Amino acid sequence: MTVDRRARLRYASRSPHQKPAARENPVHRSGASPEPTARELRIFEGLFRTYHTRLCEFARAYVVCPAVAEELVHDVFLRMWERRSVLQHCVTPKGYLYAAVRNQALKHLSHEAVVRRTHAMATEEGRVPGTGEGPIRADEQLEASELAAAFEGACDRLPARCREAFTLYREERMSYAEIGEVMGISERTVETQLARANKVMRRELAKWVE
Repeated sequence: MTVDRRARLRYASRSPHQKPAARENPVHRSGASPEPTARELRIFEGLFRTYHTRLCEFARAYVVCPAVAEELVHDVFLRMWERRSVLQHCVTPKGYLYAAVRNQALKHLSHEAVVRRTHAMATEEGRVPGTGEGPIRADEQLEASELAAAFEGACDRLPARCREAFTLYREERMSYAEIGEVMGISERTVETQLARANKVMRRELAKWVE
């Protein structure tokens, strides 16, 4: 499937208050690889048709604004598509989608609250918001990039089920119970998988956290 990266960048840079295009399926603007199979396309598009509208309504219970709600839902579908190899054994896609949308909405609300507090504090102190610190040095940027690459590489080397649990916990901010429901395992097993993942990650990233 040909990937239109420019379309994806335009989508990512769109203002959260701008009305999104009518129900664009994220599969058509994904950077996921390798090439999807016909079965993956069929399953994903079926999930999108079934849950898109319901999830937008669900998200509106948190963020109110319809455009923002749809943006959050699209982000969740896009991440699900990009991580389809990790989530291919997902037992309850519905549970994953609702939990991911809820957590994405809560993260959005938390970010908005931080922005408001920062702006209020800057105004009280007579500063222009966003200009309190100097630019990041080149060596700091390089170190941050190397750490991010090392982290992603270590995550990719985790065993499949261990990586799935770690991804749901770290990226989707799911609880042990939610992860267990999505993966079809007990909370104790989730805890075991995450402990194993954290042990591996600490070992792989030892040079960065000393």
